[in-house]
Amino acid sequence: MTSESCAPDKQGVKAVANVEGTIGFNSSLQQYFIRRAIPGTIDSVDFGLLCGAVPANLQVVGTTVLFSGTYKPYDKQPPFGPAGQTYYYLGLTKAVVK
Repeated sequence: MTSESCAPDKQGVKAVANVEGTIGFNSSLQQYFIRRAIPGTIDSVDFGLLCGAVPANLQVVGTTVLFSGTYKPYDKQPPFGPAGQTYYYLGLTKAVVK
């Protein structure tokens, strides 16, 4: 499965290295993401929408992964959800299923 491009004209807003997240799929966007709870917060969660060709091992919803990559600003209307959710495009440099 191929997701949309990763906003190639946008600069990264933050990078992560070797952090844990969970694979999910947003049916309204038809896109896979990695959900990551922000350490030290109660309800802050980053949703990194996966860009480009998504490997089969990252298409298993609920899978825990250790990943590295760069978050870029999400330039569309994010899906409705609880406060504390932030959507980004996520360009992965590494993803290992745990």
